[in-house]
Amino acid sequence: MGDKIKRKYRLIFYAILSIFLIVSLATLSDYGMTWDEAAQQHIGKVTIDFLKGKTADFNFQRDDLKYYGPFFEIINYYFSSSLLESFNISYVSAFHILIVLTAALGLLFLFWLVNALLGEQIALFSCAFLMLLPRYAAHAQFNSKDIPLVTFFIIFRFYQKKSQEYYSSWCIFRTRNRYAYGFNFSSACVFYHLYSALNF
Repeated sequence: MGDKIKRKYRLIFYAILSIFLIVSLATLSDYGMTWDEAAQQHIGKVTIDFLKGKTADFNFQRDDLKYYGPFFEIINYYFSSSLLESFNISYVSAFHILIVLTAALGLLFLFWLVNALLGEQIALFSCAFLMLLPRYAAHAQFNSKDIPLVTFFIIFRFYQKKSQEYYSSWCIFRTRNRYAYGFNFSSACVFYHLYSALNF
């Protein structure tokens, strides 16, 4: 495939990703809140209060929420609270912006990953179909569990692929490339499960 065609696919993807972001941000207030969002936001607040020494009690409102990890909820609560203090924005929209940006980041790394594996054309189609999937478009607005999990897993897989290429480019490591690949893949899995534990 020629460089001009590859560049064309990349430009089309960036244009579609921009449209996805614009539409998602423009419709923030149209989605409302799901039944468990308030509880998930409470996890972020309680954890921040604990880290600041304001409380020693993890009161998660419901017993099953103790299995929900606080990693992304901490970041989202802090980010959203800062938006509410600085801008005239609705409560629902403030808590959805970072989730939308995380979903877009996942699409960007998905394009890079599939491009590295199968080429620009397939990367473009895979991302375009995912953007058009109603379930993904909706969950990109409010799902603070699955969207970060998927995004960080894609990021780990992308850097695992890149690290494999890096090691295999060294002549001294070519005979040991299978070991390097195994090490990098296992490292990606460890980080993936670590993030799962923190986020779930």
